[in-house]
Amino acid sequence: MSRLRATPGRYRLVVWAIASIYALGSLVHLAFWVSDPGIYERFGELALLDAYGSLWEILVVPRLGLLLPLVVVFEAGIALSILRPGRTARRGHLAGVLFQLGLAPSGPWGPINIALAWGHWRLARAAGVAATSEASTTAEPEHSVGTSRQ
Repeated sequence: MSRLRATPGRYRLVVWAIASIYALGSLVHLAFWVSDPGIYERFGELALLDAYGSLWEILVVPRLGLLLPLVVVFEAGIALSILRPGRTARRGHLAGVLFQLGLAPSGPWGPINIALAWGHWRLARAAGVAATSEASTTAEPEHSVGTSRQ
């Protein structure tokens, strides 16, 4: 890999941090959904690109009742999936890449979204390495049929 080695311990620490961000985001969206769903109508005004703001108002705002619960579940799903090993983690990270890149033009926090997308990409690549390393250090030795374990 590059200068930063994907050791299982470092991988798990970073993944837990990002999963916590998604879990918190899910709870924040749930709180806004219950208390003030209208706050999302104004997000289009913050968009870095006029086209993004227009799409937000045309596609998102009229469907907030459907999309807000989906975002709550989606962010919780990313949090849970990236904590799993192997393919599930990679899929969760790749969903995170797409999600964050889709959000990047949505406002002044775009650089944070790009950094998270980059982090997800790196972690998706490292997921297999970390999962393989963990499995090899925690697996019990194989025994053939008919031999006893002592």
